[in-house]
Amino acid sequence: MIAAAVAGKYLRERSPLAVFLVSESCCAAATLILALSVSPWLAACALAVRGAFLLGATVSQELLQLNAFPSALAGVFFGLVQSAFLAGDSLGGAVGG
Repeated sequence: MIAAAVAGKYLRERSPLAVFLVSESCCAAATLILALSVSPWLAACALAVRGAFLLGATVSQELLQLNAFPSALAGVFFGLVQSAFLAGDSLGGAVGG
């Protein structure tokens, strides 16, 4: 929640691709620190940093996807994608069961 409030303006001013690459790199570093950590405080800090950078990666990924479509049709495309996902999920659950 704190990362979302602080990062909002910063993320809008930067290139989504640059934010995505930096955020993913920092997530990887924080995960590596967490995996090698023996201190619970260091592990907690690594999780917090990883969560903050995951926010940046997620937002920038959505912005990159949004830039791939014409802005007038973005809502239609995202609606179709979500509908297809839900339909596939429903059919997969019914057939799999």
